[in-house]
Amino acid sequence: MTITSTANSAFEKIYLDIVGPLDKDENDFVYILTLQCELSKFVEAYPLKSKDAVTVARSFVENFILRYGIPKEIATDQGSEFISTTMREICKLLQINIVHSTAYHHESIGALENSHKVLNAYLRIQTQNQKTAWSSWIPYYCFSYNTTVHSETRYTPFELVFGKVCAIPNNLSEMEPLYNYDNYLLEFKYRLQKAQADARDIINIIYDGPYVVVSEKEPNVKIIKERQGINYS
Repeated sequence: MTITSTANSAFEKIYLDIVGPLDKDENDFVYILTLQCELSKFVEAYPLKSKDAVTVARSFVENFILRYGIPKEIATDQGSEFISTTMREICKLLQINIVHSTAYHHESIGALENSHKVLNAYLRIQTQNQKTAWSSWIPYYCFSYNTTVHSETRYTPFELVFGKVCAIPNNLSEMEPLYNYDNYLLEFKYRLQKAQADARDIINIIYDGPYVVVSEKEPNVKIIKERQGINYS
């Protein structure tokens, strides 16, 4: 099944994925449930201690649906947590259409999934930088992602969702070292500055795929990428 139309409003269609397993942090989190709006590219991410079907479904409902409303359609891969009876029944109850990409034909979800790959790569890099406390950084990562201009839309996701640019003071543009973690104001300022700087460095990527799949042999897929008349595979 494929997504055949573009969303008309924010959170009408969203893509869900799981990042992990990651190094267990001090709060025993190992996975991240990530969500991205197809239209605005706005992201949400929630740390998980497990990716079993009930844990994932509960996080999706309590953290996303009860805050932002019910989407018309969600797209996922075929992970067991997404094709479970629990997720299917929740979607049936809320009248959400659920679309699953095939394991080795990710072009079936296309640009939406490619955009989500940028998000997941961004989160993986960030969690490697904060191995023991990465879950406490996730809100900062999401805020920075959502207030950075997206290469596809040329707007910030925040602006497309809320209809205005997020006002960020100029004095946060230059990162200062943090010497005292006991001072929350200094810690907050440092985390926000670092997340903003990292977002500018990591996520300003223009995806020009998906590319042509020429052969499949689990777990690998061979693709062709054309550049200036030269084929790379």
